[in-house]
Amino acid sequence: MKTAPTPATWFDGLSAEAQKVWLILEGPDLVLQGAEGEVARYPAAALAWATPTGAPRPVLALPDGGQLVLAGTGDAAALGIAAVPASIVERAGRSRVAATGCLAGLVAMIVAAAIWLVPAFESLAKQHLPWRVEAQLGLEVLRALDRSTLRQTELAENVRRPIARRFDATATVAGLRGARLEFRGGGALGANALALPGRIVVVTDELVRLLADDAMIDAVIAHELGHLHHRHILGRIVGESAYAMLVAAVLNDHSIVSSIASRAPPLVVQAIHSRDDERESDAYAFDLLRRTGGTPEDFARAMQALQRAHGSAPESGGWLSTHPPTPERIEAARAAK
Repeated sequence: MKTAPTPATWFDGLSAEAQKVWLILEGPDLVLQGAEGEVARYPAAALAWATPTGAPRPVLALPDGGQLVLAGTGDAAALGIAAVPASIVERAGRSRVAATGCLAGLVAMIVAAAIWLVPAFESLAKQHLPWRVEAQLGLEVLRALDRSTLRQTELAENVRRPIARRFDATATVAGLRGARLEFRGGGALGANALALPGRIVVVTDELVRLLADDAMIDAVIAHELGHLHHRHILGRIVGESAYAMLVAAVLNDHSIVSSIASRAPPLVVQAIHSRDDERESDAYAFDLLRRTGGTPEDFARAMQALQRAHGSAPESGGWLSTHPPTPERIEAARAAK
């Protein structure tokens, strides 16, 4: 038995060059003929399908590592090469019902992860993430902010030194060993303060100039120390990069931490804390101020000063724009006396 020549494209497995051939079935063998005659011969039974059986251009795997690309499924049938029955996976892939079910399952998994998995991972990370990983993450985030948002401080040393001294004393009372204060020009952030992983607090020049009062500056810093105590921003960053942070913690992979830090500045700048996080930090600040010689009224006065600076739209910019309504916070501070 000898079939009529069928055109195909042959890859011999030795080079990337495609060769045009004609396929002829001679008894049990499949013969490949080129322009100058036979170029290869294979047992037809040794050929295997390399693509799903429903592919428009079937690919047959040859026993020596080469491949044949046919013009259509009918050519394989003409050569007597039987198609392999479609697997369950292939049949499911061509089924609209199965595809819809898979999509619904994927959506359900994403929703379940958002509701249960990510919050659980945030909580776990805040309790057990190794300090060396958090400390490195904080430094990387600060460097990223310096490159993208913050500027070098212009405050004189005699202005910064007493604030830093009081910060150290307050952090000691708070039990936040290793906490550090950084001064930066806020640029577009204006009067602002940021809490970063690794127990870093950033205070902008604009905030210091606006408040111009030791007690009010200390009150804002106490609030940021509350974020550090509860590791709020760490939880947010971990939630956004849950799986990568898991790998970083287990493998101590510094490159992963750097990659996460490069995406963290928008989270920090926007201070995406929940209302519960902010209230928790405010309450922490009220207690810390009492223990360090201040009062919650200092916090209320700082809020009023920031509110006045923003005129009729107190929530439109700066530190207030990313926090709960200012009147609510002032009222809570005065109720905490």
